[in-house]
Amino acid sequence: MSLRLIILLCLVYSQFSFSQNCQDEISRILFHNDAEDIMNGTKWIYVKVYRGSPLLVEKYWPKSDISYRGKQYTGIVLNYNVYNNELIIYHAEKGREKYVVVSSDFFSGFSFQDTVWNRIHNFEYTELPGTRGKSLYEKADLNNTKLYIKPIKKIETRSSIKGPGEFINYYEYYLGAGNQFHVFHSKKQLIKLLGTHGIELSRFIRKNKLKINPSNPENVIAALRCFEASY
Repeated sequence: MSLRLIILLCLVYSQFSFSQNCQDEISRILFHNDAEDIMNGTKWIYVKVYRGSPLLVEKYWPKSDISYRGKQYTGIVLNYNVYNNELIIYHAEKGREKYVVVSSDFFSGFSFQDTVWNRIHNFEYTELPGTRGKSLYEKADLNNTKLYIKPIKKIETRSSIKGPGEFINYYEYYLGAGNQFHVFHSKKQLIKLLGTHGIELSRFIRKNKLKINPSNPENVIAALRCFEASY
């Protein structure tokens, strides 16, 4: 049965409570036919060993748009295992949950709207000029400044933590300058990358008591927005 025919039947019979079954059938066709090249068949199972979460979005699984083999797929529920560098698609088929690891060979990025802060996040799986190997980066929402933020998950063990350890969030920042990207982790490194333009930015950071470190990407974005507004 073609997808167009199923959609037509949904419209005709929705008033008789068949809409959910039709939606399930459409989802099945899209996932297993049109989007079958997204999947590599690897089932994802998470065994919780450490406190915290290895996932990019910890509190929920966002409905996202994904780019794969040059195609755009919309409304895909997914998450990213930052610790193991795995993109995972969630799919419910006839009431059964399925988590499938996506092959990274042809995956180039995804985007979603944060339901908490109502902000759009754009992630790219790419190799930045001046770096080695592909990684997942969030492209910061700035006008002219090129800033990419790399999420990192590390397992830390401390005397204050009971058990084997805990996932901790860290970030690396990559600032575009010319044809290269340069990594920085601190205020001092950022100011140095900006050269003479960094003086005004340094004042703004100090005045607003912003912490430029591997734990606060929002402060880095706020500082660079000020930088753009000044020049």
